[in-house]
Amino acid sequence: MKNKEWKEILKKCFGKEKDDRYHAVAMLAIYGIFILILIVLIRIGGNNSTQLHENSPSTSSPTSTATSSPSSDIPEENPSSNIGENDINYSYSYTVSYNGISEVYLGKRIDDKEKFTLVKDGITTDYAILSDNYLILENGTYHITENPSRFLKYCDIEDILVLVENEIPTENNGVIKYTVSNKNLATTYKDDLSIDNEQLNSIQLYTSGEILKSADLDFSNYISSIQGTSVTLTIHMEFADIGTTEDFEIKVS
Repeated sequence: MKNKEWKEILKKCFGKEKDDRYHAVAMLAIYGIFILILIVLIRIGGNNSTQLHENSPSTSSPTSTATSSPSSDIPEENPSSNIGENDINYSYSYTVSYNGISEVYLGKRIDDKEKFTLVKDGITTDYAILSDNYLILENGTYHITENPSRFLKYCDIEDILVLVENEIPTENNGVIKYTVSNKNLATTYKDDLSIDNEQLNSIQLYTSGEILKSADLDFSNYISSIQGTSVTLTIHMEFADIGTTEDFEIKVS
């Protein structure tokens, strides 16, 4: 086709005095070419994406190391695999009642560091635990101090979950109940018994699905055997933000 004929066709398609029929045919042709190019690009992109996915190294999901996981979740049949999905990570509230006198701990724990507020006898004090050292907050920084309570060691949920691993539980509607002997508790907590007997103590774990929500401990028989006199010791523990507790700093002077 000669250049003159092309020019006449272009004038009819897009010129000032364009022919409506020629213009419509031209626009349809342009749209058709555009759609065809788009389809080709999509197919090429899809093939490249598939190849990239097939050739990339496979990754595995993180596994629970304590608890994680606090994922964070504790299978009801094996609570010891709970708290945290990638390392120890959770927030908590503990209420320890000894002979009717209570002390409350509000804190959070990530791996081997922990921050908490102790409310006792109407006084509020901030503490931390770092690499098994107890710290107290004074003037914006933490200083090494003594263990603020002789009952705090009984509030370590990881120890509790290990303690009940070999015990036979009863379970009903998300409540898992264990009975643990004084002897087994003394072995775990390295206490000396004034009265060596096989009295039992109660541990109850409350779950929602596969997540450990709270726990109730009644160690009255155990503490009475240690002290050689009748006393009561109960501990209520609640957990939150398992596997999602935000990281924090502990400034030590």
